Amino acid sequence: MKELLLVISILFVVKVGLAQKNSLWSADKYNESSVLYNKVKLSGLISNDESYYVEYRPFKANGVGVVICPGGGYAKVAIDLEGTKVAELLTKQGYTVWVLKYRLPYGRSHVPLSDVQQALRLMRVKASVLGIDADKIGVMGFSAGGHLASTASTHFDDPVFDGDPQTAQVSCRPAFSILIYPVISMEESITHRGSRKNLLGLHPTDVQIKAFSNDLSIGEDTPPTFILHADDDRVVSSLNSIAYYRRLKVVGISSEMHIFPKGGHGFGTKQRGLSVDHWMDLLVRWLDDHVSDR
Repeated sequence: MKELLLVISILFVVKVGLAQKNSLWSADKYNESSVLYNKVKLSGLISNDESYYVEYRPFKANGVGVVICPGGGYAKVAIDLEGTKVAELLTKQGYTVWVLKYRLPYGRSHVPLSDVQQALRLMRVKASVLGIDADKIGVMGFSAGGHLASTASTHFDDPVFDGDPQTAQVSCRPAFSILIYPVISMEESITHRGSRKNLLGLHPTDVQIKAFSNDLSIGEDTPPTFILHADDDRVVSSLNSIAYYRRLKVVGISSEMHIFPKGGHGFGTKQRGLSVDHWMDLLVRWLDDHVSDR
């Protein structure tokens, strides 16, 4: 019996636990001469800012795919707390997950958006191999990654780069959106200033601020959305989530929002004896009701 359990454990690790790093772009489209150059010249320094995705596949797929955009204020990507750990929990529920390491903007607002759009297209291209439904691929984001996820959910008709031949004709609209303590607005009164500076630069125009205040871009084709925030978040105000949810309701988009009294910011999957600790259960229930066939 012990030997059987060991074999099952090994199979589970092989299927779920060993994540694989994968290239996001075709090599000929990902170079310095492209719009999507990955070498960034900043203050006289050249830094390599690579984009890729890490794939997590469940033992038994339920047909639904999720692209996760971790947070980090558009200054870094918190791929462990808001990527790896979340992916491991979702795969246990049958979800196929790609954790996206998107490139940082350094004031080039199109760059992270191009990466998440490409990830959504590429997962659709690979849907049959992954055992998922191409029409059931959504996006999830935390903090600044929540801003990126909401941008993908409201700007899918504005592809910033679709020159990769393997995905050029594929839709980048997510089927659903999951926003966890997200930055939504670029308006001075409620934005996260670090995220705004890193995305839009020190002196953004009114046009840029409006374009990337994603509550203002919600339309009839914006996907169904699950939103979660803590009211005592002192880093990203819960007013961001409220603004997005309010606009979703005005337009008539199916949505669910949970504002917990305590939790702060950046809690991810931490267990601290708070009611917000159980947010993953709420999310899985929402996904079961709105997306998966379970």
